[in-house]
Amino acid sequence: MFSFMKDCFKVWICSYAFLLVFPFPLDMIIPAEMIAHRFDPLSKLVGQILFGLDNVVRPEMTGSGDTQMDWLNVVSIALLSTLISIILIFIRYVRNNLDAIMNFIRVYLRFYLGLFLIFYGIAKLYVNGQFGQIELYHLDSTFGNKSPMGLLWTFMAYSREYTLFIGVAETLAGVLLLYKRSSLIGGIMGFAIMLNVFLLNMFYDVPVKIFSFHLLLSAFIIISPAVKNILLFLTGGNAQPVSLSYIEFGNKTVEIVFTVLKTLLVVVLVSLDFFSFNEEMKEPADYLNGVYRIESIEYSNDSIPVLKWEKMLINSLYGSVTDYSGTRNQLELQIDTTKRTIDFNFRLDSTSISFNYDLYAEDSVRFTNIQQADTIRILTKRLGKEDFLLMNRGFHWVSEYPLNR
Repeated sequence: MFSFMKDCFKVWICSYAFLLVFPFPLDMIIPAEMIAHRFDPLSKLVGQILFGLDNVVRPEMTGSGDTQMDWLNVVSIALLSTLISIILIFIRYVRNNLDAIMNFIRVYLRFYLGLFLIFYGIAKLYVNGQFGQIELYHLDSTFGNKSPMGLLWTFMAYSREYTLFIGVAETLAGVLLLYKRSSLIGGIMGFAIMLNVFLLNMFYDVPVKIFSFHLLLSAFIIISPAVKNILLFLTGGNAQPVSLSYIEFGNKTVEIVFTVLKTLLVVVLVSLDFFSFNEEMKEPADYLNGVYRIESIEYSNDSIPVLKWEKMLINSLYGSVTDYSGTRNQLELQIDTTKRTIDFNFRLDSTSISFNYDLYAEDSVRFTNIQQADTIRILTKRLGKEDFLLMNRGFHWVSEYPLNR
């Protein structure tokens, strides 16, 4: 009975993993909405029948992988895997070749996990990669107004060296997974990396919990044949050499050709990933970027409405104005460096105001708005990234006292 239940579980795992991953890697080469959202129709039905959810709609691209539809997809795949398992377990061919099927699934997952580790690793190797850079609006915002995900992203963006280390580790683990001789160490590294990523996503509320859990599950399935020997080795037991699953071709030439094609595929996919992340947006008028503390506002006459502005933020094409109550109004900026003009377009009410700008002292900028006979002059003191402690503190080998603020 135990053997039968064990076989049932193996069939279910194989079914779940295959439904989850397929049609990888075609979906990476030819992205299509129909492929990516292939379980959505079934998930709508499951949501309606099991949870009483009517009209569940997948939102447009929001960057979240934990939408209501994504969670229903997990339930749908689990139910579909159960149905398939009930059918397959009574097929003699499947029972007799279950180890070979598990072997194929592990190899499939090796490539799946390996390539995603490489992609995420490469994304961390660029200045404007996965976590971007700490921008002025990060530095100017209050700590208490950050979301948990925003806190994590800022933490990672601060240390370029730490992010590079994580990126190199992920890339190395991914490459090791693609080749059978190094797949065990790659799988162990991949499991450790994905365990850390999954816990960060869970405890910092990053909406990639489902995907990171599936990558963690893939890593565990890959190394599962070696888990017992790994534990024996760590506890000083009699561990035996173990190799992970691979496909036996039976022909040396075919194996060499497959290895070459596999390597070429990896090079092509990594190159595409490299160029996509290496395209950096050109930001106009970078020298204007800064937080501008308003020292005074001058009006040509008393009839001009008073601006209750405390500070302004300019960050390339976007910015904000903060009033005395602490309310931050978001802006879209249009900057003409030739005419030395800047247009503030307020997102909230679609109003706009134009200024001429000029540097009248070191790090002091004057913004002037002239409308017929009315003139507004705003005198400001500019603060750049280098004026914030987080950016100018630097690294210290010797510290007599900890600077923990």
